[in-house]
Amino acid sequence: MKVYLVRHATPADPDKDAERPLSEKGIDDILLVAGRMSESGTVAPERIYHSGKLRARQTAEIIARALDLTESVEEAPGLMPYDDTGGWIDFVENGTSDTMLVGHMPFMARMVGRMTGRTGSSFHMSQVTCLERRGPGDWFVLWNMTPDDLR
Repeated sequence: MKVYLVRHATPADPDKDAERPLSEKGIDDILLVAGRMSESGTVAPERIYHSGKLRARQTAEIIARALDLTESVEEAPGLMPYDDTGGWIDFVENGTSDTMLVGHMPFMARMVGRMTGRTGSSFHMSQVTCLERRGPGDWFVLWNMTPDDLR
């Protein structure tokens, strides 16, 4: 089983729009990353969950369109920046299908830390980290991708 952890793309300046939709740069960046995931033909989560914040929802929707999974996007609780990771750790640990979570820092870094035992992870905007489970509680980072990696 694989879990894809995604930090939302770059949002607009909060002084210009308090809702913080994706900026043009953010849209370009996540289109690049989503396109590469689509080209690989190996990224196919059953569900794509997002925090509900506009920037996370837009990021999830762009990825879903690229992967032809538009019916698989769902808002879910527990993906806000300072939410406890415990519920999602239990969810993916007991899961049987690939899942994508789209959220925020520091939540994403804490998820990687809890899943792999490695702390101090950072997440760039539009970063995707793919983790694979080898056995119960045995997760490892399969790959990371950022827009800068693709330019």
